[in-house]
Amino acid sequence: MSVSFPWSSAGLCALLCALGWGGVAHGVAMGAEPGLPDQVRRALDENASALSPLRVTWEQTRSSPWTVSQVLAKLKMPDTARDVMAPQKVEVKLQGNKFYVHYWRSMAQAEAHSKGGPRSDLPLLLVEQEVAFDGSKFYNGSPGRLDGAQQGDANVHIEGIERIVQPPGDRVLADPVYFYMAGFRVPSTARDWTSARPKSLLQSVLDQGGKIGGVREERLGEEAVLSVEVLKEGEKTVFALDPAKRYALRRRTAWYPSGSLAATVDCLDFVRLQDPDLWLPKRIEVDQHVDKDPQLLMHDTYAVSVVSRAPIAPEELAVSYKAPGSWVTDDTIPGAEGLKEGKVTYRVPASAEELDEAIALAMGKVPQRAPLSRSILALNVVALAILLVVVLYWRIRRSKTARA
Repeated sequence: MSVSFPWSSAGLCALLCALGWGGVAHGVAMGAEPGLPDQVRRALDENASALSPLRVTWEQTRSSPWTVSQVLAKLKMPDTARDVMAPQKVEVKLQGNKFYVHYWRSMAQAEAHSKGGPRSDLPLLLVEQEVAFDGSKFYNGSPGRLDGAQQGDANVHIEGIERIVQPPGDRVLADPVYFYMAGFRVPSTARDWTSARPKSLLQSVLDQGGKIGGVREERLGEEAVLSVEVLKEGEKTVFALDPAKRYALRRRTAWYPSGSLAATVDCLDFVRLQDPDLWLPKRIEVDQHVDKDPQLLMHDTYAVSVVSRAPIAPEELAVSYKAPGSWVTDDTIPGAEGLKEGKVTYRVPASAEELDEAIALAMGKVPQRAPLSRSILALNVVALAILLVVVLYWRIRRSKTARA
């Protein structure tokens, strides 16, 4: 059994790339850019480091003045990708280079046994997905719930990180969009999660070749902000940072190389976390546009319901389904590398004492009984032997008595 991840469709990903959505840069950082004050750069680094430990839960809703079909046409996406406008809820736990993410998202459904893929005429289904990385293993699971009700067996795929970081190593494990909108670049690919660390979005753009076009003090409504203009490959982005909130991102405005507006991101209703100090927005409003079209394409709202530094236990950074009947596919079990598929797939048994036997059977082995089982069997054999001796003794004695 395997599970897939509910990523955004290709056309939407292309739109996000046009808005400056790239991967975390690899290699050596370029250092301080001329014009970027040292205290700003230092605060941005400290803010990114303060993302651990952290718990955040948010809901994303999306609206548009256009119909779903018109939005898909503008994004050059198929009509079956109707979930592009669907709301979603996300729960994230970050602890160093480890994470847990739980997604609730409405997805297009496919007709059973259909070869045509998702159906645009069928209602969307609310699906759940859990992914986690504990530092050595990546978990990708589905609790088997549809529209909030149990509709099937839970299943999880467990992979050793040493396998999925092999070249190209660019497989996306998790990419919580809220952090990007809030002005951070958290690791996303398998290689990133083992080697990179969170950065400010501004510093990430500079590390990838962006150049500062200007730094100036301005006002955003009643607030004083520091505006930093960055130019990269013909695109222009202005970051409005709030000095009163340790230079947290207050607004980001991006333009396409053509000069038309790409996106405006407003971070609002900030909450302050301490030890270490960090300001995060509890609401983010995003306007997105397609190139050379002045009309609004979509409006997104991110509403945060939970943000805290409550301790995160190690078991919270894994996906484990223990209900009998759950499916587990695990390539980290010793001996799995010698199997044809390089992994072991088994069902969780009714009793925990039977787990080793279930795994052994899945690997094509003759399961060994536990020491207690062998001891009980041996006692039964001895008891049976004693009983047979007693019966035989009394029969022989009775036979002698009868002859006498």
